[in-house]
Amino acid sequence: ELNPDALIRGGWLRRGGVALLVSSTGSGKSVAATQICECWAAGRDWLGIEPVRPLRLSVYQFEDDITEVGEFRRDVRLGLAADGWDERTRMDAESSIIYHDATGLCGDTFLDYLAFAQRSDKADIILINPLWACAGCDLLRNDQAAHFLRERLEPILKDPNAPCGCLI
Repeated sequence: ELNPDALIRGGWLRRGGVALLVSSTGSGKSVAATQICECWAAGRDWLGIEPVRPLRLSVYQFEDDITEVGEFRRDVRLGLAADGWDERTRMDAESSIIYHDATGLCGDTFLDYLAFAQRSDKADIILINPLWACAGCDLLRNDQAAHFLRERLEPILKDPNAPCGCLI
């Protein structure tokens, strides 16, 4: 927590690093991602994973349309209210979350957009949902996955003008 690049307590995620949320199709990853954003933006833990402070998040959405995202947010709001969150806490958290509809962007085109947007957003964590939709390559091929993740994404995360962590 004394590390200025720390984002999540216990060293789970720092600026320049990537964490993956992995599960099967239809298991609720998008809803979980929505709840993660609300909790971390408020500086609260999500299932025991606690940010070092309230975080600013940018979400790059490829799969779920605006109606689905709205439904996820509504359901998460209901759950947080039942958990004792007041309206002010929720509104403050949501003001720290930026949503980008990145539908149709992939590979280098997406990464160029991401680099440009991050310089403006200056998010602590960018969330990409889902990876397969934006990579623009065969992620099962090590050379292609390494190009996307190591050669292109990692420098964006480590940009000294807007360093951030990434949750995919």
